Parts: sequence; structure tokens; C-alpha cells
Amino acid sequence: MVARRSHSTEENSNGLATWFRPLFETIRAILADLWVFPICLLLGLGVGAYHILWQGRKGFGSGILLSTFVIGILGTLLTNNPLTDLYSENGLLTQGLAASSARTMRMAATTAGSSRS
Repeated sequence: MVARRSHSTEENSNGLATWFRPLFETIRAILADLWVFPICLLLGLGVGAYHILWQGRKGFGSGILLSTFVIGILGTLLTNNPLTDLYSENGLLTQGLAASSARTMRMAATTAGSSRS
């Protein structure tokens, strides 16, 4: 019989958050320094204007303009700092996603050979 050690999911998930925090901070800094979000919004508005003015497709271009505007507003309001939502105390890495993934992998590893007859 093999004694199995019990790992707490909180211990595993805090480890993930600790390891990935520098990576997320680097990605956040790069995205902020390169102005990725505002540039994408300007490109969306430009594509919508192109379809309206040069292609004559007013409905299609208006849809692109409207969806770009809505995504910009929702993105600004709902995700003030989206990377913090991943690694903060109540983020995905420390709660649901990492905890359930670690639990699933641990169960799969411990029961992999036990189903043989």
C-alpha cells in the first residue's frame, strides 16, 4: 500500500500565482507601454469608417463602429486591470481555475493505474 500525501489546493494555487505574477506584470507593462488597447480601438474605428466611406456599405461599417465603441466602453469599465483578476487573492489562479485543475491532475495521477483488473 502506498501512503498518499494530501496537498491543499490553496497551497498549489498560491504557488501558481507566485510563479506567474512576474510574467503577468511584464505582459501588463508591455501592453500598457505599447498602447495596444487604444491602437486596436482606433483600427476598429478606421475599418468601420473605410467600409462606410469608401465601400458604401453603411450597415456593415456602422456595425463595426458600434461594436468597436461598445467593446471599448465595456473593456474600460469592466476590466480596469484584467491581469490582476488572474493573480490577485480572489483571482482565477488562486481560486477556481487553478484549484480545480490541480485537483483534477492530482486525482488522475493517483488513480491512473488502479482501474486495471
